Amino acid sequence: MSKVVCEAGGMMKKENNSGKAQGINHPPSPKPGPAKRIRVALEPELEEIAAFWPPAKRFEMARKFGRWARQLKVSGFILFQDAHPTGRPALQYVALRKARLN
Repeated sequence: MSKVVCEAGGMMKKENNSGKAQGINHPPSPKPGPAKRIRVALEPELEEIAAFWPPAKRFEMARKFGRWARQLKVSGFILFQDAHPTGRPALQYVALRKARLN
């Protein structure tokens, strides 16, 4: 017989020939009511900004914030590269035979 882990986390025995599983029956977990369950959790700073926005405004601002995020990443990368310049690469020795080809 092979062992199978059930959804509740307990071990169940599974018979080889039949598809029925035998094991411990767990009572169903109580379902939270709609008043207790939070469907969407935002970061506190974002919650302060978007608390009273309707769905259409949230979609619009999501597109805008996405563009701004890309722009901030690119500008940050450019500013970082300007603050930390890399040295010029050293010139490599070229054999006379190859130099004559140029």
